[in-house]
Amino acid sequence: MYINFWYPIVLDKDLTAEESQRVEVLGVKLAVFRDSEGKPAVIADTCVHRGGSLGKGTVENGNVVCPYHGWAFNNGGECVDIPTLNEGDYQIPNRAKVDAYPTEVKYGIVFAFLGDLPEAERPPIAWEAEEFDDPEWGKCDIHVFDVDYYYERSIENGLDPAHNEYVHPNQGAPTPTRDWKKEPIDIEKEDFASHFTLRFIRHKQGLLGGDAAGVEAEGGGELIVAGSGHMGPNSVVTWIQPQENTKYRQYFFEAPINAEKTRIFFLTTRSTMIDEDFDEDIMEINLAIAQEDVDVVKEINPIRTPNSNIKEVLVPTDAPIISYREYLKQWENNGWKIDWKKAQSMKGDIAFAIPSPGRRDSKGWVLDAIPLVSPES
Repeated sequence: MYINFWYPIVLDKDLTAEESQRVEVLGVKLAVFRDSEGKPAVIADTCVHRGGSLGKGTVENGNVVCPYHGWAFNNGGECVDIPTLNEGDYQIPNRAKVDAYPTEVKYGIVFAFLGDLPEAERPPIAWEAEEFDDPEWGKCDIHVFDVDYYYERSIENGLDPAHNEYVHPNQGAPTPTRDWKKEPIDIEKEDFASHFTLRFIRHKQGLLGGDAAGVEAEGGGELIVAGSGHMGPNSVVTWIQPQENTKYRQYFFEAPINAEKTRIFFLTTRSTMIDEDFDEDIMEINLAIAQEDVDVVKEINPIRTPNSNIKEVLVPTDAPIISYREYLKQWENNGWKIDWKKAQSMKGDIAFAIPSPGRRDSKGWVLDAIPLVSPES
């Protein structure tokens, strides 16, 4: 798991002005609430007084109030009230603060930047779904669900072109057309992302339809175009074009709850049947296809991605996964990878926080920054 990326936290519509929410991401608990301007705020969950959960508190005048002793914190993580001290006769200690994280609402999701990079150095929030506001495209409401597996396994599954034939009968079991010895996958790489597009043969009609007007492949079956890509360590998109004027795009914005569980925010868009009356049926189809992935990925052993590729026998169709792992290694060498084993060894004795941008500007932090893996020299 890596700091210095944007992570989905909650749906904007589910965040009220009266109550805070506690959310776990990267193995660390966060408090989420609306500030005095009604904007989403995300701060560390642990009150620096006596360890109360701010995410279990209330919201008063846009500040989150600890349910243990009533200390109030604003959207910048600063303590603004200590009820047991007389007003006007005291100064709130400078150390009475918790980490606060930049937030932005995109696609109806509250994203938080969990890291300490200055704004100019931060990666993009997620894949840009340019069709989201296009009236010529239909889209379903964001669907949120939890899975019992590590998020890297989930992202790699989304990047894997070879599993569809065996895992996805509901998509028509599409098979890549390539001779992998002659035509390796052409992966396009960017600063924080990579993606690819391939042609597949679909041997039977899938739930998403399209074979009636599809292009027939040599030897039988329908020729379709599909691809996928990742943005950062936790965002993946798939493109599916079963026929010329029919396109589906599926976005998975993933929040690793911990090293064994993941929360997925699922956005699906389409260029066909765009009327909202089709939304329920389209989502049901997409969830049926996603469940095919869940049923397989939850059984993968080991749960977490091996530290070395030699622990798996990788072949040319795994090129997108290899590329993704190269990015992960790069971010580890940046010093962004959480030292999960070290953090777990101190669990119960130390309250950790993801280091925030504020730590670059001030000192005197009570909560320990979560340990990170030392970069290779």
